[in-house]
Amino acid sequence: MNRRGRRTDECLEVVRRLWSGERVDFSGRHFQLDGAMLNPLPAQRPHPPVWVSGRRDAAMRRAARFGEGWVPYFFDPARYRDSVEKIQGFAAETGRNLDGFQWGFFPYISIYPTEEEAAEVAARQLGGQYLYGGEFINIVRRYCLLGTAEQCAERLGEYVDAGARHIVFSIACPPGDRERHLEDIAGELMPLFG
Repeated sequence: MNRRGRRTDECLEVVRRLWSGERVDFSGRHFQLDGAMLNPLPAQRPHPPVWVSGRRDAAMRRAARFGEGWVPYFFDPARYRDSVEKIQGFAAETGRNLDGFQWGFFPYISIYPTEEEAAEVAARQLGGQYLYGGEFINIVRRYCLLGTAEQCAERLGEYVDAGARHIVFSIACPPGDRERHLEDIAGELMPLFG
């Protein structure tokens, strides 16, 4: 765990070089390559877009250095806005232009008649995936889109105002409710964004 960031940075450096189509010699802390090549090359040129995820400043630096997009999770709107500003600042430090950079967001969503019911369902569904100290329901209430489609849209609007432009919903509900969630997102929530 304590080396995953450095390993990821080195991996992104190596894979970008491999995507060039040239033979790659690389001697790093985690990876060593001697005349390695990638075949076939990606169809997207110069390479597929790399979207970086994470929650800490190191991930934001990684996005500014290697990414074409940013897609954090478990952020509230204020933290999302702060991450946009930090990535822009990190890019400016290196002279990188972020024109065309994609600002994504990965919210968990639970659509039920009340915020309370939605929070309880989401906490049950997510509790096994994330271990945090304290009362998990409070984390769910802080970071998830909860309640009716209108309530979820209102909260999502705060993220849009903070800079999010590409939303990747993760539905936090039992399997039997997933189809309804997709229908509610497509038919009720998204039309509120015109």
